[in-house]
Amino acid sequence: LPILLLPFLHLLCSVLNLMGFCEKVFSGITFYCSPHVRPPTQTLKEIVNAGSGELIESIPSVEKMLELRSLAEEDEMYIMVSCPDDIALVRDISASMPIYTSEIILSGALHQKVTFNTWRVIVPPE
Repeated sequence: LPILLLPFLHLLCSVLNLMGFCEKVFSGITFYCSPHVRPPTQTLKEIVNAGSGELIESIPSVEKMLELRSLAEEDEMYIMVSCPDDIALVRDISASMPIYTSEIILSGALHQKVTFNTWRVIVPPE
């Protein structure tokens, strides 16, 4: 997604949300973001919130993520979003769950559908 479109993506989600189109694209999804994700986490948070999701600016421990996933309702999902600069920070958690780029959020908002196959980050072993 071209960087020039980022300011408009949030506006698009807000307008679609007001019209009733965007309100559920991220419903039931909690995104966890590593610190150096781009666009900035505040921008991603606004986009996710416009789509009825939640974004948390932290990396949970492996134990916490496994606990959350085991207690999750059928319609709840937990997704880790990271970037190449933060690979060392998400290496442990990548053994128990997939890691995605921020494109999973941007593309999901734009297309009104979250696609998981395209935006995975391959975390190499140490």
